[in-house]
Amino acid sequence: MDTNNTIQPQTPPQKQGQIGAVIGIIIIIVVLALGGLYVWGARLNKVTEPNGETAEDIMNSSDPTTDNLTTQGTSDDLSAIEDDLDTTSLDQLDAEMNSINAEVQ
Repeated sequence: MDTNNTIQPQTPPQKQGQIGAVIGIIIIIVVLALGGLYVWGARLNKVTEPNGETAEDIMNSSDPTTDNLTTQGTSDDLSAIEDDLDTTSLDQLDAEMNSINAEVQ
């Protein structure tokens, strides 16, 4: 009887190194994409308008029309409400919307 011919179980080749490399590449791509989006967003925030103002300057500036609307009275008396309506001017609303549309196009 020949005892040298024992059957050895075959083990599949190890793929751990390949999986780790693929995961590493995916992580690097995600980090680079997020970094690119951050830089792009920062650049968009720094874009200046034709008059030299940034978007932050425009958002932080006061608007007389808006300021007038926030100073409305809080009384529920009919005459106070009528006074608030008389002081509220929405005549320039269409002109402002048209200028915004012209700037966007």
